Parts: sequence; structure tokens; C-alpha cells
Amino acid sequence: AAMPLKIRNCTTKGIYVENLATKRVLSSDAAYELVKKGMERRKIGSHNLNKQSSRSHAVFTLTIKCSTQTTTTVSKLHLIDLAGSENQKCANTSGLRLAEG
Repeated sequence: AAMPLKIRNCTTKGIYVENLATKRVLSSDAAYELVKKGMERRKIGSHNLNKQSSRSHAVFTLTIKCSTQTTTTVSKLHLIDLAGSENQKCANTSGLRLAEG
């Protein structure tokens, strides 16, 4: 089982995510495999508006580093999917699903 991720605040590091994984990949296929692995860990639930509604947040940060003999350029792309906050009446949520939203 995967360890839960917790947000921490440290006087030296600042705000960071404990137990966060950082992986180096050399191809888009390898990056896609990591995205798929992360999506498999997400919690989903169904309701009237969405059969596969995300019940957990996901953040995927892709850091791209391009170097030449004289310069290095670093770019970051953040892909963020926040857990659903559907309208309770339209989604017909109750119990645990209602408490999540």
C-alpha cells in the first residue's frame, strides 16, 4: 500500500509534500506510464452526474530541462485535477459522497 502524502511546513525547506516521489524519465512514454500509475492510485466514486468522479486531488509536475553547450533552460508544467465538488442536489449525493464534497 502506498504511503499517504502530507503537506508539511519547515523553517528551512518551506512548504513541501512529505514522501513525494520524484522520477527521472527520458521519454514521453515513460512519463505517460507514471501518469497512469498515479491515476490508478486515485479514489473515484460515482453519482448521478459522473460515473467516475475523482474523490482525491492529483498533481503531476513535469519538469523539462534542455541544455546546450552554453545555456540550460528549465520549464515546469503542472497538471492539476481537483476532487469533484458537484452540486449536491443534481448529483444526488448522500452519506460518504456528500461528506467528501
